[in-house]
Amino acid sequence: MAKKTEKKRSICNNCHNQHGCLTAEPFCLLIERKKPELSLSGKDLMKKRGRLRECKKCAHFDLCWAEETYKLALRRLKSK
Repeated sequence: MAKKTEKKRSICNNCHNQHGCLTAEPFCLLIERKKPELSLSGKDLMKKRGRLRECKKCAHFDLCWAEETYKLALRRLKSK
């Protein structure tokens, strides 16, 4: 008998993956960008939008951030 693959469940009703919860893609790449934000890196976009906490949940966090740099960025965001 074939093993059932567990389908990833979304916390959103009628989810269209707008939060990136159904894919392994980083949220910073899935988020819709405005024209002036097109040239920003995902890291800079998340800083600008004040969504750095979502970076920590990302599977690619270690590729983007060093732990100390991330903590420093969070502190700077809080102090603004």
